[in-house]
Amino acid sequence: MPTLSSINGADVLALEQSPVLAKKVVGKEDIDIAGLIRRLGNSDWVREGLNYADGAGSLCPFCQKALDAELLEKLNAFFDEAYLADIGEIARIEESYGTLSDVLLKGADAAFTSGSSHIDVEVMRSMVERLRSLVALNQRHIERKRKEPSLPITLEPLREAIKEIIELIEKANAAIAKHNSLVDNLAAERQALTSEIWKCLINEKKDIIDSYVSRKTGLDKAIAGLSSDLEAKAKELAAARGVLTELEKGVTSIQPTVTEINNTLSSFGFTSFKLATAGEKAQLYRIVRSDGSDAQETLSEGERSFITFLYFYHLIRGSTTASGINRDRIVVFDDPVSSLDSDVLFIVSSLIKRILIEAVEGNGRVKQIFMLTHNIYFHKEVSFDPKRQDTRRTHETFWVVRKVDGVTVLDSHETNPIRTSYELLWGEVKNPNRSKLTIQNVLRRILEHYFTILGNMDKDAVIAKFEGHDQQVCASLFSWINDGSHNFADDLYIAADDTTVARYLNVFKKIFEVTNHGAHYAMMIGGEAATEELDPDDSPEIVGSETLAELTPSSYGVTAE
Repeated sequence: MPTLSSINGADVLALEQSPVLAKKVVGKEDIDIAGLIRRLGNSDWVREGLNYADGAGSLCPFCQKALDAELLEKLNAFFDEAYLADIGEIARIEESYGTLSDVLLKGADAAFTSGSSHIDVEVMRSMVERLRSLVALNQRHIERKRKEPSLPITLEPLREAIKEIIELIEKANAAIAKHNSLVDNLAAERQALTSEIWKCLINEKKDIIDSYVSRKTGLDKAIAGLSSDLEAKAKELAAARGVLTELEKGVTSIQPTVTEINNTLSSFGFTSFKLATAGEKAQLYRIVRSDGSDAQETLSEGERSFITFLYFYHLIRGSTTASGINRDRIVVFDDPVSSLDSDVLFIVSSLIKRILIEAVEGNGRVKQIFMLTHNIYFHKEVSFDPKRQDTRRTHETFWVVRKVDGVTVLDSHETNPIRTSYELLWGEVKNPNRSKLTIQNVLRRILEHYFTILGNMDKDAVIAKFEGHDQQVCASLFSWINDGSHNFADDLYIAADDTTVARYLNVFKKIFEVTNHGAHYAMMIGGEAATEELDPDDSPEIVGSETLAELTPSSYGVTAE
């Protein structure tokens, strides 16, 4: 370990004893104005004021009258060379004290921050802070002396504070020297320590060693006996499993599966077909219509997919063999709704959600489920979870699989990445960094989809809900939206600014409120303050759509697909 550098405060301590600090530095006493200055005690004030005197005849810095040449000469004579020498000495002491004390504190900080294990950090910290406080106080004393030379000052003594730090560093260096001596003779010290340890273990702890050997011998014998018993039990277990397999063959039947599938179809009101048993021992399945006729040759592609799914749905709860029913399993559903109509898709979605719940709650043999699909509607049905907030729940993950240049790439998402076009449009409205160019088309598509397509309410009916100035604003909004969505934008002349966008966003919100659809607006906006309310008196004048920025439909990057 390197030794620590000590500190030397002799130069700083010497400056504490400078006679000029305790001296009243004033001007020459034999000048006739000296008595007045001494009686008033304003020597420092007069000296400072002389710096603003421009010569005889100029304005006096003290009374603002013409400065008499004789008075100026006496004032300059009052502050003679001895005075100026004392002033210079004070300035030198101030500079030297600052430099030397800085070196002193850096030396103390170096020892404090050295990281040496032999320095008591807490004690050292308090000592260094005490020294730093004293130095700062003395610097303020000296600065005051420089500004007011006639004021005697006495500096705070640093001797004891410096001595404490030096003693602490010397104590640490003594411990470091002892450590380094040990390191220099490391080989001999290690050999001696090893010899002492073995002597302790063998000679002084002989009873413990003997006890250990005795207990180990007994345990070895016990292990040998247990191993023999385990071997015998393993043979018994193998024989019992053979008997179990034979018994399962006698009781295994597909009838429970047939009954369960038919009950499932009946519970959902599905009557196109049902299952029955077949074969000499009723070990096979048969698909029949509601009138009992065989449906094997008349099944549509969708029905074939559906019955295949139902078989798989029950297979994951059983087994294709007489044994293995109770094994844990991982299930993969790979696009199970291909060629299915909407009713069957709903049944499949409901059944899969049952399995998801069982897997999450740990109530069955299914421990993990992989769901792959191209069908967005099916994905929304299966993935819907009212307990999910902004991010995925701990038991689920979302992935998007893409093939790029012949290589399959999996992208992980913290939230459900599947959104409808309508949701994406509202997401753009909520986005505080929305584009001023595309927001026109976004608002048009929302109003058109919600009020015109779904609500069968045209824009004139919506505008009629407003009165007075608000009706003009609403009419302007529809005009602006339609115009901005179907024409080319020309940013060389005019563009929608933040104030204009905010104004129309407020009117967009009021359209939902006056038509009693505020709940829909609140649901889609998510309770967030998507727009800032503007005072109608501060809003810009409502102008024709020809003065606003225009936008082509292709500028907006979200499509129905």
